[in-house]
Amino acid sequence: MRTLIPLLLIAVTVSFSTELRAESTAQMLSACRLVAQAPVKEKEDSFFMPPGEDAAKCWGFFMGLQSAIVLIPSKGAQPYLSVCAPPQSTRLQFVTIFVRYADENPQRLHEDVFLVALDALRAAFPCGAK
Repeated sequence: MRTLIPLLLIAVTVSFSTELRAESTAQMLSACRLVAQAPVKEKEDSFFMPPGEDAAKCWGFFMGLQSAIVLIPSKGAQPYLSVCAPPQSTRLQFVTIFVRYADENPQRLHEDVFLVALDALRAAFPCGAK
C-alpha cells in the first residue's frame, strides 16, 4: 500500500501531462512568465498571483509536478522523477527555474512542457549533488 500511493500520484501527474500533450513549452512559458514576474510579498514563498486563466494553468501544472517530485520510494532511494529539490524549495522557485531554462534553451520550445520542466528541475536540483 505504501508504494501504491506514490505510484498512483505519479500516474495522475503523468496523465495530467498527457492531457497537456498539445501544450508546448512555448505555450506554458508564456503562462509561467506571468507567475515568475509577479511581485513577491514580504515572505519569499508568497507572491501576488496574477489574475487570469494562464497564470492559474501554470500554477496548477507545477502544483502537480511538485507533488510528484517530493515522492521518495523508500528511505535513501532516489526520488521517482530524479529531481532532488530541498524540502524548503517552493513552487514559485520551480516556475522561475522553468522560465529561465526555457529562455536559455529556445530550441526546446516546441517540445512537451512536462519533459522540459523535468529537465529544468533536474539541472537545478541534481540527485547526488552535495
